[in-house]
Parts: sequence; C-alpha cells; structure tokens
Amino acid sequence: MAGHATETSDGFRTFVWFTPEKRKPTEYESYTVGQQSGPEQWLDVDWPLRFDDGRAPWDDSSSAVISTVWSDFRDTHRTWQRPYVSDANQDEQALARLLPVLTSGSAQGVNPVWAKEVLGRTYAAWPFVEYGLFLALAYAVREARSDTVEFATVFQAADRMRVLQDIVLHLDFLAEEIPGFSDADARDAWMCDPSLIGIREVVENIAASRDWVEILLVTGLVFEPILGKLAKAELFSRSASTFGDPATATVLAQSVASAERALSTARDLARLVCADPAHGAANLAVIQGWLGTWQPMITHAAEAFLANFAHAPVNGRRAEETLARLLADQRDAVAAAGL
Repeated sequence: MAGHATETSDGFRTFVWFTPEKRKPTEYESYTVGQQSGPEQWLDVDWPLRFDDGRAPWDDSSSAVISTVWSDFRDTHRTWQRPYVSDANQDEQALARLLPVLTSGSAQGVNPVWAKEVLGRTYAAWPFVEYGLFLALAYAVREARSDTVEFATVFQAADRMRVLQDIVLHLDFLAEEIPGFSDADARDAWMCDPSLIGIREVVENIAASRDWVEILLVTGLVFEPILGKLAKAELFSRSASTFGDPATATVLAQSVASAERALSTARDLARLVCADPAHGAANLAVIQGWLGTWQPMITHAAEAFLANFAHAPVNGRRAEETLARLLADQRDAVAAAGL
C-alpha cells in the first residue's frame, strides 16, 4: 500500500496513506481522502462484496468518462462534514429568525400581482426543480469514483434540499401574513405552464441520466449558470425588493452561493478528466457531446421562462438582454473548464 511518513513535533513518525497537496495533509484531506476504498488503490484484496450479477460496488461503467486519476480531485472550497454542518446550522438559524421579521406586514407591503403571479405560482413551483436535481445528485453520490468527488457532490445534494425547505417555509409565512395567499397553483404551473414545461423536461432528463459525471457537469456547468441564475438571482431575488418583498432574496442567498461551488466542482472535474494521460482526448469528446445536447435544451427552456419577467421591472427587451449576459457568462465558464 502506497504511503509515506511525516515527522511530527514530538519526534514520532505519522503514516500518511496518500500524497497530500502540501508537505502535510490539510484537515480537509485528512477527513475526505481515502474514505472510498478499492482494490486498485487502497485494498490488497478483491472486493469482499459485489452485486448479484457480479458487478463491483464501483465501476468505470458508471460513466462514459473514464479516468486513471479520480483520486487527484480536490474540492476548491475544501468542504468537509463538520464545517458544512456548522455553517448550514448558522445559516438556517439566522433565516428562522429573519423570516418572521422580513415577512411581517407583507399584506400591505408586497405588491399583490407579485405575490400571486410570481411568489404563489412560479417561485412556489421552484421546489420541484430543487427536488428533481437533488434526486439526480443523490444518484451521482452513489456512483462517484472518488471520495473527494463524492463529498463535494453530497454537499451539493444537501444544498438542494435546504433551499427547497427554505422556500416552503417562506411560503408558509406568506400564507399567514397575506389574506388569500396560496401556492395551490404551483403544481399545475409546474406541470402545464408553458414557461416552466421546458425546465421540467430538463430536470426530468437530468434525473433520468445514469451517468454520474454527466449529472455533475450539466447541473453545475450548464443548468445553474443559465436557468438557476435566471430564476433565482435575476427574477426572484433581484426584482423582489421593487415589489415590497424583502424576504425572497434572503431565502435564496445560500442557493446562489452554492451554485458557485457547483460550478467550481464541475469546472475542476472537467479539467481533471480531460487532462487524464490515458483517456483525456476521449473524455473531452464525450463532454463536448453532452454540452452540444444540453446547452440548446437549457437555453430553449430559459427563453420560455422569460415570460415570467412580464411581472417584474426587467421585462421585454431587457429580460432578453439579461439572458444574453448569462449565456455569455456560461460560455466563459465552459471555456475556463477547457471545453
């Protein structure tokens, strides 16, 4: 088993079973690297357990992308369980204290059209998006071929559930504050509204994918920079205060931040597999093929979603300009990933 020893201040030698990025392992590396063991890396024996059909618990067939260096991946944000739970706890406690204050007086302060057409319908339908992507990411967690990728993915999945629950909590407060407010039309909008049908189809197709690398790259590198930002950052958050709604931007703040982490994960993973000494060229071709399929589909869904900006101050030509800016930024992100 490969490893090396490092000197400690008390004179004892400590065995490290992986090669750290620096002279000594970081706390992040100590708690993530080596948690997913396999015969090709950490185990001296074959898999002790297999599926009924003989398949190994983890196998290269889980993705069209193959790498000999999965274990070299490192999360740019160095996120591991304890700080993630601590930060999430602080964020949710703060939101629980702020929401009653921010939604107080909504009956008088929030524009009725914004409350009914955006908050009660489109915004209330967004948890379906988050849940669908959570399911897709949960599958990717199971199939990920490296512990460091697995940890980065599981935190993305948890972020999806957090924003889903935060939106539902927000809607409950609005129902208490605004007479007649209801999110009863949200499911119908999700299923039938032309402005959301394209998004639903995209989410369903991502969730149906059985390629975990495809799920991570499409979610982080295409869906969030285009559709996620268009809805959560540009429509729901940026327009809210104009309509007397101080709460929505606060509710979605952590989701906007987590989208940047997802983008970093997707970018760094793409760079890693495309630089693979044995499979890099083939991986690049596979990923470019995915982008050629998903980018037009997600762009089309975003164009349909622009209809919702009729209820916001950014409408008509300006909404189209907003989408054009997001598409340009997303193309830059793809280029930065070496794709």
